[in-house]
Amino acid sequence: ASRSEDRVAALAPAAAPAPTFDLEGIARRAAGGTSGLTAIIGGAGQLFLVRVGDLVTGRYRVSAISPGTVELQDLQGGPPLTLTLR
Repeated sequence: ASRSEDRVAALAPAAAPAPTFDLEGIARRAAGGTSGLTAIIGGAGQLFLVRVGDLVTGRYRVSAISPGTVELQDLQGGPPLTLTLR
């Protein structure tokens, strides 16, 4: 590798480490003819009430919610996260 390539690699930002999230609960909503699941996720100093398609910290999109788990897609290209109720 050339010196300029080494400098560019050194200047490239490293991917931020994935924050730690906890699945605090899942609520089922069946009002007004609509039903769905809302996940309650704690992490990054916040509490998130999210449904499928919502963003968490701007980095993750909720891709699926089931009665015991939530799938988060990393929008920065990292591996997906699976959160499980404890």
